[in-house]
Amino acid sequence: MDTLIKLGRRLERLNPKKVGNLIKWFEADGITFVDGELIEELKSMIPKEITWESTVFSKHAKEIKSITETISKTDFVPEKKDIFNALKLTPLNRVRVVIIGQDPYHSKDIANGLAFSVKKGVKIPPSLRNIFKEIKNEYPKYKISQSGDLTPWAKQGVLLLNTSLTTIRGTAAAHKGVWDKIVKVILTAVTEVNPKCIWVLWGAHAQALRKQYQWPTDRVLISSHPSPLSARHGFEGNGHFKMINKLLKSNPIDWNT
Repeated sequence: MDTLIKLGRRLERLNPKKVGNLIKWFEADGITFVDGELIEELKSMIPKEITWESTVFSKHAKEIKSITETISKTDFVPEKKDIFNALKLTPLNRVRVVIIGQDPYHSKDIANGLAFSVKKGVKIPPSLRNIFKEIKNEYPKYKISQSGDLTPWAKQGVLLLNTSLTTIRGTAAAHKGVWDKIVKVILTAVTEVNPKCIWVLWGAHAQALRKQYQWPTDRVLISSHPSPLSARHGFEGNGHFKMINKLLKSNPIDWNT
């Protein structure tokens, strides 16, 4: 009895009127047992875990199927199994940082479904090399890895999301706009589930998204893109990697790959 009432009180903040009335009823009538119906009533008050499956894959299955069927008629990258790698590696309730990219590397067999990341064994592209250089600048003891696979970051809660999840092999931005609705669903889900998430916006393309969401100003990091063409205009020396870990406090990201 006491355990049940304590459970109800813990749930009260989620649904005060419904749970509060239930507790009063228990206490007033001295209920010493609970039948199946009341058990289900309590279960219904416990919020279900919010996942990518419930917010993206199930809810928007038709749109995703339609897009994948359309792009399958072309020679696209990354591989079909890697399109949603960012979500597979970083569960929704564990997203702590979002780094937004534009579209996958369009060269053959490079992209792995994570923004700025490449498959193991692939030569590190210029933008990613500049990212590693900036980490080295902020953490002098950091050893620049020979691997450009950022999976270790993703597993620590860094969502590496391209706004275009695919492109045609050999052609940049070929699928611009194709994934906009799904990406918006993803960003909205993160915004709602983790209001303390840190948003990293490098370049005008990523920064344009800021107008669509009410992200806390102190948790949005902005600079130019790490591309060799723009890195010197604000990316170099931006201090973002140390800033991220300062905001995360006791559970920082290990930037090694």
